[in-house]
Amino acid sequence: MTEQQSGAVEKKSFWERLTPGITPALLRIGVSSAVMLVLYRFFCGTRFFKRVLRPTFEIGRDAFFGMAKHAWKDLSTFVLFFIIALLVARLVDKNKPSEVGMSLGDWRKGLKWTGLFFAGMLPIVIAASFFPTFQQQYPLSDAAGESVGAFLIYQLLMLAYFLGWEFFFRGYMLFSLHKHIGNAAILVQMIPFALLHGSKPLPEALGAVFVGILLGYFALYTRTFLYCALVHFLVALSMDVAAVLQKSFGG
Repeated sequence: MTEQQSGAVEKKSFWERLTPGITPALLRIGVSSAVMLVLYRFFCGTRFFKRVLRPTFEIGRDAFFGMAKHAWKDLSTFVLFFIIALLVARLVDKNKPSEVGMSLGDWRKGLKWTGLFFAGMLPIVIAASFFPTFQQQYPLSDAAGESVGAFLIYQLLMLAYFLGWEFFFRGYMLFSLHKHIGNAAILVQMIPFALLHGSKPLPEALGAVFVGILLGYFALYTRTFLYCALVHFLVALSMDVAAVLQKSFGG
């Protein structure tokens, strides 16, 4: 090894020697994503609400139209996966909001394919709504089906949830990683996305693998996460509407 080569090795930082081939920026993205996923797993679920928040603050089961635990889950997810992730992208990774999918992107392509995806899913949702298990599952909050007002508030909470959920996976993770590892970022963001569906029925959990890949391509294609969030919300809304109608008139 020449003196020049030896000097080049000595100039490497501690992290560059510890993680060869991984840039400091890529390391920050990986660590911050993992930390936010752990925080989500421990603090943003209904289990944390029922075990910690409800007994600590003596929150009654009829609080917030009977949807207090769902409000906690949806709003805490929005705060963590949208607001905090956006701050990390801006202040830590020095990304502009548009660089992590915070823009309208190619709105013509976005609206076109959102309509096509939704049209393709609607017949499946309608067919599934005739099964009792589907009607028992949706809406996720029983209180949401008790009045029009409660249903609308529940949908606003779900919209906040999907904005946070999709921004984290198809905004922060996907676009931040894409600058460093290219299209492999689609697979990286898909893995935790699929794993977080582990509590779902097996067909839905396995489907999350393919949906995660498809939404990743969709986000890069339109240069924004927004249409992924819109598709996710519209499908969930149609499932809730179908279930409520079946329970009300299916007889």
